[in-house]
Amino acid sequence: MAGEFRHSIENPYEYPAGFALSVFLEGLRNGVLRGSRCRACSRSYVPPFAFCPHCIDGKVEHVEVTNEGRVVTWTRYGGGEVLAFVSFDGFGGGLLHRYLGEGDPREGMRVRVRFRQKRVGSILDIEGFEPAP
Repeated sequence: MAGEFRHSIENPYEYPAGFALSVFLEGLRNGVLRGSRCRACSRSYVPPFAFCPHCIDGKVEHVEVTNEGRVVTWTRYGGGEVLAFVSFDGFGGGLLHRYLGEGDPREGMRVRVRFRQKRVGSILDIEGFEPAP
């Protein structure tokens, strides 16, 4: 029998961000992207890791990341909003967030992070990606 099931579940737990994600979120609160760079193999990642996922070394430093990157891929969802996955020059990984430009983005297109005016240390401190000038 098909039907609609409505139920709510209370979840009193909070998930701690941990050291590396806390560095990232603190950067967002200050209007700065932060990543990690491995001192052993020199690979860099955004968002930051607590250890290097390539060589498993724990000697990482947290570094500032330019707020401009390139669209790797994108998708349209829900009511027509566009999400773009953006990579940043010299860094592995990337960020998935709203695309704020007119029309559809293009793969390889340069975009930049638009930060909200009021920031609190959340991924939502990023309003989205807009075309770079």
